[in-house]
Amino acid sequence: MDVINILTSEEVRAQHFVSVTGEVNAAGKYKMPEIANVMDAIMKAGGFAVDGSTESIEVVRKIGGKFYTRFIDAQTARKLELNPDDSIVVHSKYADSPKGYIEVDGEVNNAGSFLLSENLTVSELIKKAGGLKKEAYKDIAHLFRIKDESFNYALTRISLSEAMSGNPESNLVLRDGDKLFVHSVFEFNPKKTISINGAVNVPGKYIYAADMNIKDLIISAGNLKDNAYYDSAEIVRMNIVDGVTKYSVVDVNLNEVMKDRYNVRLQPYDQVYIKEVSGFRDGMLVKITGEVLFPGEYAITKGERISSILKRAGGVTDYAYVNGMKFIRQSVKKIEEENLKEMKIRLESMVTSMSSQQIASSLSAQDIAANESLSKNLENTIKKLDEIEPEGRVVIDAESIDELA
Repeated sequence: MDVINILTSEEVRAQHFVSVTGEVNAAGKYKMPEIANVMDAIMKAGGFAVDGSTESIEVVRKIGGKFYTRFIDAQTARKLELNPDDSIVVHSKYADSPKGYIEVDGEVNNAGSFLLSENLTVSELIKKAGGLKKEAYKDIAHLFRIKDESFNYALTRISLSEAMSGNPESNLVLRDGDKLFVHSVFEFNPKKTISINGAVNVPGKYIYAADMNIKDLIISAGNLKDNAYYDSAEIVRMNIVDGVTKYSVVDVNLNEVMKDRYNVRLQPYDQVYIKEVSGFRDGMLVKITGEVLFPGEYAITKGERISSILKRAGGVTDYAYVNGMKFIRQSVKKIEEENLKEMKIRLESMVTSMSSQQIASSLSAQDIAANESLSKNLENTIKKLDEIEPEGRVVIDAESIDELA
């Protein structure tokens, strides 16, 4: 009879799941308590089968993104605590004893240490490691092999393409202690970049692609900003001549480029700079409130004065008190905030210095009392500074709009 058990989320979080296969009575994946050992998992799987070896228990564990294999006996299995997703394999007592371990690293799906079985080849090791990643470089792999009793290594270069096709010259039979390293294609053909800065929406570095032109890069960078200068852009190009790096500048007309009338094919490490139109600014607004005929937000032009804005707002009402005008500027507010911050730091430093002086020196009782009083006053001042909210107010001395002109 099939049994279906639906776990709660709390049960899932509280349990470890391990796989138990091989010579056990009920192989499968089992949930285990948070604290459990390898033998507990074997017993959960019905215990050792008739042919199960208590001397050859394989534990496969993922550590730091790599899989490692360890062989233990039943005694050690009672002491070795489980990790989530451990795989346990109970081998047959009639199987050959383990021959040792080999290791594979680099561009394979499950890098790590593996059991060396008889006549295991490079291609079979790759399969054990979950196969090659798409970035694997198949022309050259490095096999490090112990060559003497001092554990010095000899290097053998092999072709993974030939090894995977079964060519014995590359598909070598592995030995105990062998280490196979699979390289990345990017080690032999590094990713090249190009950069673009200036009047584009997303300036920065981009991956270079063959046949890429300047318009492709501009589009990749979120296209041109409204303040882009179309008549001239620059490409700074690097060339290595006789071992010396030299730079040249290519001038480009963006009017022609963006209309597909002209284009420039980019080269690796080109630096593109899109110039900005002089004097271009995003819309600058001022907000007018209070006793004017038409309060609200107004766009301003460069050099425009307060009197001009007030006149555009219909002028002041009969109830306006021009001499009490409140003019707030954000840049002034930022300066006030910085000044308050610096003042607070200086006062806190003075309080700390006075406390240290009192501890380190033999002051009289009268001096100590005076220090404590001054320290308390400084602390109160610091608290008051915290309560101050900078406004950024600029004082304007005028009794009529005409005086502001």
